[in-house]
Amino acid sequence: MPFVDWIGPFLQRPFPEEFPEGSVEHEVLTALRDGWDVTDTAELLKGLSERYGHPAKVAVGRLVEVNVGRDWAALGAQEAGEGTELDDYVERLWEPLRAVGFEFSSVGDANERTFFVTQCPVRDAAAVTGTTSWMYLLSCATDAPSATSFSPHIRFSRTMTLMQGAPCCDHHYLRVPPA
Repeated sequence: MPFVDWIGPFLQRPFPEEFPEGSVEHEVLTALRDGWDVTDTAELLKGLSERYGHPAKVAVGRLVEVNVGRDWAALGAQEAGEGTELDDYVERLWEPLRAVGFEFSSVGDANERTFFVTQCPVRDAAAVTGTTSWMYLLSCATDAPSATSFSPHIRFSRTMTLMQGAPCCDHHYLRVPPA
């Protein structure tokens, strides 16, 4: 499935410590790891839901959150300049998205910016495969931890998403200067 291939490397890392061996969540993550790149992604995710129910999404969501936070913190340490954190984040995340089919507009400045996404290929793929709740978890839910991990001076909020049926996504970022 397009747009989630970046999750593969997360599966090679240790699982979050709150999911010890023998737990249902550890079993979910093991099944995800073992099926990744072997089974069709949509079918793998649907199978996890059928077999494990809600704990599947809890475990996978936490795995993604932990790893997104770790990776974006490392990027921020290298790329976020003092006073330019928001611009640096926008350049890293948003600029490449147009090339892969996202359509959006933005308003704001270096201290506050809002993006309005009107076309999302992740949502389109999710609709075709019947995986919108999974794609929300694997894509949309990563927006907050990526922003706040990139810089502790960035705050993120959103009130609507295409993935959940809204007419657009509204990604709002606020740069909070150091105290």
